[in-house]
Amino acid sequence: MFGNVFGCCFCAPWVFGNIYRTPLDRIWKKSIRLKIARWLSLHGSLHCYDNCFMSKLKNPIDKRSQVPDYPESIMLHFGDMCNIMCKMCCRDAASKVVLDSETLKKNINWGPFKEIILLGGEILFMEQAKDFYLWLTQVKHKKANIYTNGLLINDEWAEHLIKGSDWIYISVNAASEKIYKEVCGNDFSKVVNNIKKLIFLKNKLGLKVKIIYSFTIITNNVYEIADAIRFANDLGCDSISFCQDTGGKQLILENSELKEKLKGEILQLINNKEIKITILREQLLTLGLVDN
Repeated sequence: MFGNVFGCCFCAPWVFGNIYRTPLDRIWKKSIRLKIARWLSLHGSLHCYDNCFMSKLKNPIDKRSQVPDYPESIMLHFGDMCNIMCKMCCRDAASKVVLDSETLKKNINWGPFKEIILLGGEILFMEQAKDFYLWLTQVKHKKANIYTNGLLINDEWAEHLIKGSDWIYISVNAASEKIYKEVCGNDFSKVVNNIKKLIFLKNKLGLKVKIIYSFTIITNNVYEIADAIRFANDLGCDSISFCQDTGGKQLILENSELKEKLKGEILQLINNKEIKITILREQLLTLGLVDN
């Protein structure tokens, strides 16, 4: 059901309540399922841990840690609605179902949050999401971080995002016009120009918001991993982040020659002093493309 509240990712959700029916503070304090999940998490036996990417990377939870009175971070999936349909995306881009911004304003206490993340679909393609972002950043004076494909960032929204976010993930998934067209089916030059717009404005205003170039590894773009690192670096992005789909992962893990080739290209860039961009390595590590 839309509006469900759960604890971590979308892969194995365990529903603790619904924001349309119950305010978040009540769910946080009263949900029996949430209490069980906390106990299981502290003992490393939560049902989704075996297949969880993040639980393998993070340090074990300190069993002495106290449960906070209220969550410190929240991720809002506004809906699947999107202006493009990327090759690897399983979401229904034509869906019209989105979270109601007025319900979010009313049923959640936004004051205590240290991190708020908005994602879709495409946030800038949903009026409810845009309304909520502006309310959160300009009325509540909170930072709101977003995932976006970057195609709808006009001058007005570039300024909103640079002033209102701590980081902006831009899903590009390519390093060339040809591959971008194959993967995302749209105009590569447009998203690149919008990234440049964000970086220019960030530097002009002297703000520290991080611009993150996002690249999901699939069979179409696997040969552009190193090119994407170099390209994002040259644009002036702060970081490049990698995800993977089943096809891209399988292609790399089953082809040792390709794996070593990609690893060599990435290592060369890591050792290149001209490459200043931060390479977020977690997903590359799981593919054996970088060393610990």
